[in-house]
Amino acid sequence: MYIYSHIAYYHRFPYICPLFTSKRSLMKALRTILCLTALCCLLLSCRQQPAAIVFEQSDDFEQLKALAAERQQPLMMFVWKSDNRMTRVVRDQVLADPDIARFLNSHFVNVSAQVRQPQWRWLEHRYGLYAYPHLLVLDSSGRLLGEFSSLGQLGYDEQGDLPCRRPLLRQAGLYSRFQSENDSVFFGVENWQVMDGCYIRLDSELFRRIARNKDLLRDRYGTAYDVLMDYNFSSTAVSLFLPGYDRSPRRNEYRIRTYYEALDSLDIDREGRYRFYADVNLAVVEERYKDVLTLARKARDKGYIQDIEYEDLAARFQ
Repeated sequence: MYIYSHIAYYHRFPYICPLFTSKRSLMKALRTILCLTALCCLLLSCRQQPAAIVFEQSDDFEQLKALAAERQQPLMMFVWKSDNRMTRVVRDQVLADPDIARFLNSHFVNVSAQVRQPQWRWLEHRYGLYAYPHLLVLDSSGRLLGEFSSLGQLGYDEQGDLPCRRPLLRQAGLYSRFQSENDSVFFGVENWQVMDGCYIRLDSELFRRIARNKDLLRDRYGTAYDVLMDYNFSSTAVSLFLPGYDRSPRRNEYRIRTYYEALDSLDIDREGRYRFYADVNLAVVEERYKDVLTLARKARDKGYIQDIEYEDLAARFQ
C-alpha cells in the first residue's frame, strides 16, 4: 500500500502516468509487467539452454516403426555396443551438438540401441554391423535407407571445433528428404553432391534408387555417375574381409552376400569390372594367389582392367 499510495498520487498528472489512475489499472499494469518479464526470462533461458537429442523411450521395434509411419519420418538408430570413449564422443559431443540435435529431433524418430541387450541383438545380423558406434537410417518398414560413413572419425578436434558437424548435417538432410521428393527433385545438384561425397552401402535403399536412375544421372552428371559407382564398389570390395582378433583377415559374410546380390539384382555389373573387384579381393585374403593371377589375366583380356592394373597384380602375386 505504501508503494501504491505514492504511485496513485500521480493521478493528478494523467499525461505522466495515465495507467495508474486507479487500483484496478495499477494491478493490471503490474500483471502485464510481470508477465512480460517472465516471458523474456523464458525466452532467454531457451536461447541459452543447449538443445539435446531426444531418444524415444521404447525398445519395441514394431512400436517404433509405427511411430515413424505416423510421423512420416525415418528412424535414426544410434547403435552401440559398449560405453567406450568413442561411444561417449558420438553421443555426448556429436549428437549433443545443438544444431545436430535440433535437426535430428525435427526430422527423425531417434532411437538408442545397445546391441548387448537381448531386445537389440538382432540388429547386428540383420544389418551386418561389425563396428561401433553406428548410425543407421531406416524407413518405417525397417528397410535400410543408409548409414553414416566414417563414424569412427567423428568428434572434436584439438581446437574444440566439430569437423563432422557439416557433413553429418548434410547427410542427415539427404536422408530426411529421401521419401518426400520425387526422383527428378531428389537427384538435384545439392543432394547429388552429398551422395558423391560419402560411402553408400550397396544393400541400402539409397543405392538401389541411384542404380534405378542411372539414365537420369548419366544425362545430368555424365561420367560422375560411373565414378560414384566405381568408388562405392571398390570401397565395399575392400571391406569383404575384416581383421580378426589375432589380426588375421576373416571373411565378412554379410558384406560378401550383399555385394553379389547387388550385382545380380540390380543388373549393374559394369562389364564384369565390379565382380572382378570382389573376386580378386577374396582370392587375396584367402591366399589363393594363383587364382588372383588367373582372374587378373581374364579381366585384362576382356578389357575389364587396364594393362597397368594387371602388371601391378602380377608383380605382387607372381
